[in-house]
Amino acid sequence: MKTLIELHFFPCLEYFYHLNRSELFILEAHESFQKQSYRSRCEILSPNGVLSFNIPIIHGETRNSIQTTLIEYKQNWVLIFWKTLEAAYKRSPYFDYFEMIFKPILFQKEESLFNLNLKILKGCIQFLSINTKLVVTEKFNEQVMDVEDLRNTIFPKREKDLFLFSNYPQNFGESFINNLSIIDLMMNEGPAGLITLISPQKSS
Repeated sequence: MKTLIELHFFPCLEYFYHLNRSELFILEAHESFQKQSYRSRCEILSPNGVLSFNIPIIHGETRNSIQTTLIEYKQNWVLIFWKTLEAAYKRSPYFDYFEMIFKPILFQKEESLFNLNLKILKGCIQFLSINTKLVVTEKFNEQVMDVEDLRNTIFPKREKDLFLFSNYPQNFGESFINNLSIIDLMMNEGPAGLITLISPQKSS
């Protein structure tokens, strides 16, 4: 199966379900950046419940291409994000493994949102030992043939329970929170988290 989709910042489990079941994962490299999307946002489970973390973006006068969308570092959001992860996951069994792969990526302070998200996705593939091949588009095509087009189908305001994943241990709360960022699964299940991604139930 071939799948076409945009890059997200530490994508949710549904994103990785599609990634894992695809032989070829085609990343849209010629779209426009969209505000309030998972391109610059992820959701983790914090001591106070679900937390949505946003990367600050430098916005120009015109709508930016995703490849020219730059990240704002004046707020030192990387340090804030890392301390947030430590507060939520420091005691998780795979925090040290996660830190080894992703802390260097984040603190390198990549200028381009597209490049940062690509490095993160490759890190997740390494962490979970996923065999799917990644390629990026050479141009933008409104319609594509012989490809599952999932562009703009996974977004924050959409119903989150279209895919119901098997419960795994989470750090906080009495009820399982479905379809969080892959961070939550990797921290708690490590590479074995790949099993969770294989066959989620689809809600009717």
